Amino acid sequence: MTHNERVAALEGWGYGPRQSAFLAMVMLHGGYFVRRQVTRFFHRKDGGVATAFLRELVRRGHARVAVCRRRTCVYHVYARQL
Repeated sequence: MTHNERVAALEGWGYGPRQSAFLAMVMLHGGYFVRRQVTRFFHRKDGGVATAFLRELVRRGHARVAVCRRRTCVYHVYARQL
């Protein structure tokens, strides 16, 4: 499966093109990421765009969040259906 096919499949789950591209990359590399990686990938400052994406990802049950030292949140994409 190519990267574009993965992105298209994730868009079918209701994620936008940038969100799908990020999720495809994350899932190829173990499924773990931090918020800083989202904002850097989206080329945005930390704010509402990242917050909305992360909340929706967790709300849908496609990822879980673990709070580590110094309030660092580590996200893990684990949904088998994705």
